[in-house]
Amino acid sequence: MDSGKELINKGIMITILGFLLIFSGILLTLFTDADINKEFGGLIMIGPIPIIVGTSAEMAFTMAVLAIVIIAAYMFMWRKLR
Repeated sequence: MDSGKELINKGIMITILGFLLIFSGILLTLFTDADINKEFGGLIMIGPIPIIVGTSAEMAFTMAVLAIVIIAAYMFMWRKLR
């Protein structure tokens, strides 16, 4: 089992990675050709309940699949810790 300090460091690294991914996505969106059709999607997890947003049905479906993967990963980790 990891110590408290190691868990805090891992949490900080995951948070920084998330910010870097968001920032790189914003940069890619800004510097791509304006004629390309852009689609966006979002997923907010409030406990086990996903809130899914998408600019098209395909993006909403992709976010739904992502929600299922996140819930499955959470359940797997929860069972492993018990």
